[in-house]
Amino acid sequence: FFMCVFVQNAQAGDYVPIQSSVADLQTIASGKIVEVLKPDLIKLDNNETYRLDGIRIAPKFRSQAMAYLQDQIGKGPIKLLANPSLANGRYDRTGALKVHIVTADGVWIQEDLIKKGFAWAEGTADNRDLLIHLIKAENQALKKKQGLWSDLENIIRTKDDIGEHMNSFQIVEARALSYACTNKTCFVNLDPEFKKDFTLSFRKATMNGLM
Repeated sequence: FFMCVFVQNAQAGDYVPIQSSVADLQTIASGKIVEVLKPDLIKLDNNETYRLDGIRIAPKFRSQAMAYLQDQIGKGPIKLLANPSLANGRYDRTGALKVHIVTADGVWIQEDLIKKGFAWAEGTADNRDLLIHLIKAENQALKKKQGLWSDLENIIRTKDDIGEHMNSFQIVEARALSYACTNKTCFVNLDPEFKKDFTLSFRKATMNGLM
């Protein structure tokens, strides 16, 4: 089995992030952190809980991410920012508002967690706020082998060396050259010789969500 990630270049009509920096988001609240509930979930002195948007904490670095946020407890007020085009904001399934956080010292928490290798950048079909910037931070952490990127399990493979790691979970980076779909399954070809080389397969419903 393989865990694979591929990125398709944006085409005309695709949603592309418009923010050039975290300053392009709108400040929706400010205050001091009084409790860290999870590595990506905080409570402010207004008694509201907030989820860190745009990242996913690496399982092996949850304690480090937790300690990082706990170090902010009681310090100068932080700013909570969100996309100004969303009148009601984005919420997770628990009802916590998703936000980006900037400390009193101007540190963008999400970017810093990623640069330390405690988290991955994460975007969805309807939420790509600042994703390009977070991916750049992730690439910096990867090059410096920070945090999760120092783990051999997280080495990024290519279609040329993935054959050496059969029957294991791996991260593969490659350019999608073409795709074709049957009634229920779609195939993404990473090489012109798709019958001999590395090809991905998805359920058609899943593929529709990736397009």
